[in-house]
Amino acid sequence: MTDYEALQIARESNPLVTGYVTRRWKAAATDVLSLREGDTVGDRVVTTAARIALDVERRNQEALDVLVRAFASVAAVRGRKAVLLVSGGFVHDPRLAEFRRAQTAQVEAHRDPRRS
Repeated sequence: MTDYEALQIARESNPLVTGYVTRRWKAAATDVLSLREGDTVGDRVVTTAARIALDVERRNQEALDVLVRAFASVAAVRGRKAVLLVSGGFVHDPRLAEFRRAQTAQVEAHRDPRRS
């Protein structure tokens, strides 16, 4: 299950994504429980999605906090600035306040300190 799928299932209760992941897990059927009790796969998908969604949120918060600190560290520097984030990627979750904080910090970092 991808991070995006987990968020769609856990946060949005998206039945299309839930059904897709459930069918995919049933088709994989790598454990005995899935083969014997197919009706429990859907429950396990939802439970796993909730666990993954919490982890995704934590990882997003940590990455965005690093960005905010990086922007703050270059804010007083004159001239061109660049902050580069190398990551496997993260799911945009607009509910996280950290996204707004990172955007605000980015704007502040690019202001000319002579105009303050």
